[in-house]
Amino acid sequence: MPHKSANVGKFKSQAAVQIAILIAGLSLLLGGLVLIRNVTQGDVGTQERYNLPFTDIECDPPPGATETHAFLTEVQYLSDLPSRLPLLEEGLAGRLAVALARHPWVEKVEHVAILPNRRVHAQLAYRMPVLAVVVKDTTSEKEPLGKVELPDLASGSGKRLVSARAVDGHGVLLPASAPLSSLPVLLADVTSPRGPAGSPWSDRTVEAAARTAACLKPHQEHLRLEIFEIHEGSFVLKTLAGSKVLWGHGPDLEQAGETLAREKIDRLLRYCEAHASLDELNGGEFDVRFRDTP
Repeated sequence: MPHKSANVGKFKSQAAVQIAILIAGLSLLLGGLVLIRNVTQGDVGTQERYNLPFTDIECDPPPGATETHAFLTEVQYLSDLPSRLPLLEEGLAGRLAVALARHPWVEKVEHVAILPNRRVHAQLAYRMPVLAVVVKDTTSEKEPLGKVELPDLASGSGKRLVSARAVDGHGVLLPASAPLSSLPVLLADVTSPRGPAGSPWSDRTVEAAARTAACLKPHQEHLRLEIFEIHEGSFVLKTLAGSKVLWGHGPDLEQAGETLAREKIDRLLRYCEAHASLDELNGGEFDVRFRDTP
């Protein structure tokens, strides 16, 4: 009997130890679950705190726009980035710079900075519209065309609306939203643009006209050369009143003996200083192609 009692006591002792171990394990498991819940809740709170809506990026709007929401929405769509930015994510500024550079309005991304207080600032250089190019074959256009109003020089009275798209000073096609109303207009037989906005128009006449318009842009308040035409490979620039400037070839494309673009502009500005405007030509011509012309 004493031997049997010892065995029972030993069994009870082992069972008590196992129960204690089981209780301790359950306690650790429950504690771990609570800890995981707290950490997870803390991570969610941290993520929300350090997330920023993509459209809250600070940057100037593109030309012709007054706010950036539509522009940033397009950037986010084109780059397939999330609508909320994880501000603590490594390399975020670089990825944003790449995404912004893909938009057809953006010529160069100067800088992207992740700032304190949940701020992201982007310094962008936009492509600037300098010329409206009349599009004659509108059937191949995938984007809506703008309209520009021109005087009907053939009849001498009235006005007409023509379809056009804007380009920058390098002949790059700009988005359909680019403003046209203040731009000179190229009236020439040119090919339709081959690529989407943000790509070159891929026509030599458009490129040369765009470079000419870019040179003239700082002086257009005085010169007011609103219509660009081309005759036998040489540009003729006109005011809305019909005065003509025989310009010649585009900048850096001048022929042997032809005056450079900056000299042509200087001659035109001197004429305006002496005669108020180019319309003092009374519909006549001013030839600036060569130095020996008046």
